[in-house]
Amino acid sequence: MAPASIEPSALAILQRTPSLLRALLADLDPAVLYRPNPEGCSIKDVVAHLHDAEDIAFVVRVRRLLAEETPFIASIDPPARFREGGYANRTLNELLDDLASQRMVHAAWVATLTPEDLARPGRHDTTGTVTPAAIIHQWAFPRPRPHWPDHGDAPGGVHARHGEHSHVLSRGRNAASPAAPLRAP
Repeated sequence: MAPASIEPSALAILQRTPSLLRALLADLDPAVLYRPNPEGCSIKDVVAHLHDAEDIAFVVRVRRLLAEETPFIASIDPPARFREGGYANRTLNELLDDLASQRMVHAAWVATLTPEDLARPGRHDTTGTVTPAAIIHQWAFPRPRPHWPDHGDAPGGVHARHGEHSHVLSRGRNAASPAAPLRAP
């Protein structure tokens, strides 16, 4: 496989996401932060998933791709991991603090990967061939999945996307288009 690279903006987004989340969520009413959507997920639950996915869906996968020859990468079950991980017992600030510390270390590590590292292939159970570069770009520039509902009913048309799921994480409007929802990475 040919060497790969990371889009410079991807690394910048990875570095900024925790502080952006904290700023976006800082003034939200607790009733909004903890109100579940029709499928039972609150904004705090989404932050807990981001915290959990930081390791299992991104770092662990990239490390396996670097260490193993064409490893098989299985999908994760976010609701089960949320229940088993004790995330309901953690505060939003604890989750954001942990995510910020982990992300600082992980973004620095990602910046050290070589083009050859980034091109190492593996096999994902639903998406097929995957490389560290692809996982890192998904980490920064996620694609939504239809099984996580849109939270457009939240104040300001709250929407966000992350990895294998679509989430609510932000509030307010995009400055470029006052009618468009603000989208967080």
